[in-house]
Amino acid sequence: MLLTCLITAALIMTASVMVYRVAKSTIADRRLRTLWAGTSATIAVLTIIALVSCVLLGPAAMSFLQLAYPVATGIAILSYAILLIKTIEYFSNINSVNGIKIVDPLTGAYNQIYLEQRLSSEIARSHRYGSPLSVVSLSIDDFAGLQEEYGHQAGGIAVKKVAVKLADLLRETDVVTTSGNGRFILVLPDTPEGSVDGLITRLHSAIDGMEVIDGSGKERSVFISVKFGKSHCGLKTDGGQELIDRAIEREASPQPDLLRIA
Repeated sequence: MLLTCLITAALIMTASVMVYRVAKSTIADRRLRTLWAGTSATIAVLTIIALVSCVLLGPAAMSFLQLAYPVATGIAILSYAILLIKTIEYFSNINSVNGIKIVDPLTGAYNQIYLEQRLSSEIARSHRYGSPLSVVSLSIDDFAGLQEEYGHQAGGIAVKKVAVKLADLLRETDVVTTSGNGRFILVLPDTPEGSVDGLITRLHSAIDGMEVIDGSGKERSVFISVKFGKSHCGLKTDGGQELIDRAIEREASPQPDLLRIA
């Protein structure tokens, strides 16, 4: 019985760590990622407690585990099954609208199609209710050069890490979209112009200098730097592309060195 418990505990611990890492890197929804992390951590902690009890309490703990083991295993399986169903529903809901794909498969961020639709509706809401609306453009400096010198794998890893970091730092009401070529467009509803500079400062501190393995097999690391631009919706704003173009035109990098290699 003890050997069976140890083997099962090892499998549960391994599965918990793997599930958490996969969920963290593939799910953009913060609440769903938190559920995966919390469930994995809880199951892992309970497993450790059970093992420690076996060591400290000996036969008494074993008698208890003989009764609790099937129940605990069933609860763990049921918990993951429920989360798996929620995750399938999540991807089904966000990946397409009326059969049209709206999510970039590489980064998990929304794509250009969704950006145009969402920005149009947010502009209309801003005009109707007078609510502030801001747009921020974020670009990886010299992204084309990064891919040319260090491979498309390095570029893919870079944009994916940036997308995950943005999802962690922004509000649930904010929208993270990618327009390709290392650029992200952030749609920020109910965000006045005075709040954007502080947000950009926080994002720059968290993302600029992020390390990315170059994917060439030479074990080098690429440290990316990023630049930001911003625009704000006004009464005379006609469409979303105007806000996007204005933000891109204002992009500026706080650091003169575009790419640092270690």
